[in-house]
Amino acid sequence: MRPDGRHTALRAEFDQALRNNPALAQALDNAASSLKAYTDKRVRLEGGYNAWELDKGDLYKRFGGIDSTLSQAATTFPAHEAGKSLIDTVGERLAELFQRVVNAVKQAFGAQAPNALSQGPSPLVA
Repeated sequence: MRPDGRHTALRAEFDQALRNNPALAQALDNAASSLKAYTDKRVRLEGGYNAWELDKGDLYKRFGGIDSTLSQAATTFPAHEAGKSLIDTVGERLAELFQRVVNAVKQAFGAQAPNALSQGPSPLVA
């Protein structure tokens, strides 16, 4: 729903609804900031578990219900393209990005890089 996109009229209607209903605007702001706070805390906690080499099973149990709810909501949240969810679109973009990175690495090191690296003695062997 970009202002200059295909759904300009719908975006204008949405913007008008936000102006006419401050409670709706506040609720959306609260939801966005709560989701950001959750993800920030979730990332920090997982980083702590990794740093201390703790079993993340407990962490996953604590957040499993919330993660599941958020995942389900994301799979049904519409994307810019009709018939696709936000997760579909993000997944496709990540796949494209990953492919570009792989291609760039192949180009930088050449197609034979893994074989070339494995040939010859290890520099650590005396």
